[in-house]
Amino acid sequence: MSNSPYQSPSFDNTPQTGYPGQKPASATVFGILNLVFGILGICGSVVGAAAIAFAQLAPPNADQPQFNFFDNPVYAGIAYVQMGAGLLLTILLIAAGAGLLKFKPWGRSLSNYYSILAIGLGIIGLMVHIIFVVLPTLQLDPGAPVEQRSVMIVTSVSGFIGSLVGFVYPSLMLYFMNRTSFKEAINQQ
Repeated sequence: MSNSPYQSPSFDNTPQTGYPGQKPASATVFGILNLVFGILGICGSVVGAAAIAFAQLAPPNADQPQFNFFDNPVYAGIAYVQMGAGLLLTILLIAAGAGLLKFKPWGRSLSNYYSILAIGLGIIGLMVHIIFVVLPTLQLDPGAPVEQRSVMIVTSVSGFIGSLVGFVYPSLMLYFMNRTSFKEAINQQ
């Protein structure tokens, strides 16, 4: 380009995907979603722990025997470990959301760690659900009380679908955090 004020300016016709230093919208979107899902996760952990505690304290009803998954000590132990890990992941998710809203590289790193760990925990949870809930439901005696069969079937199906849905958000976040344009933009900070 010439320094002459009488020469017409030259234009670069290459398409622009964003301006240098511009924060991608996905950083703000995932930052806000991480905070919202994190807060909901903490609330869910508290309510879930309270529900389990109250269920354990409830006196048994001889008229209506209930099937309690926590009667199996292996399942109960795994469930408690998963709840603790889920709470730690929720705290990681909140920190990642704060980092993304500030558009810091560590926010992207924490988001990636969260996504990988959440997918791994989800796979373990799905296997536990299949072994301790779905398989016993398939082996349930047809002569069992209707209430027990209904609870087992609803728990099996809803838990399986919920496990699959649980993979969506971490998978999407992992995809967006590792797009080339996102990595380049956040690393310029």
